[in-house]
Amino acid sequence: FAGLFKVKPQSFPAKMLSTIIVALILCTCLSLLMTAVNAGVGPWFVAAWLSAYPFAMLSVYVSALAGILTGVPLTKAILHIPKDAA
Repeated sequence: FAGLFKVKPQSFPAKMLSTIIVALILCTCLSLLMTAVNAGVGPWFVAAWLSAYPFAMLSVYVSALAGILTGVPLTKAILHIPKDAA
């Protein structure tokens, strides 16, 4: 996805753009399920889901970005993988 915008691979902007796709998929699935469980399915379902979606998207995106930025370097350090390895 980041390649569409001609962003340098393994850079911070590339990680931000690539995380958007993961966050959209994860947030949509989780928020639909949580809305169905908490609000029930009925005529109010879409309104209830859309009212919570921006907050859910923001929290999922920030969490996924934090995981990418900290998880990958920590994993490479634990497994003794060189920092410049893809």
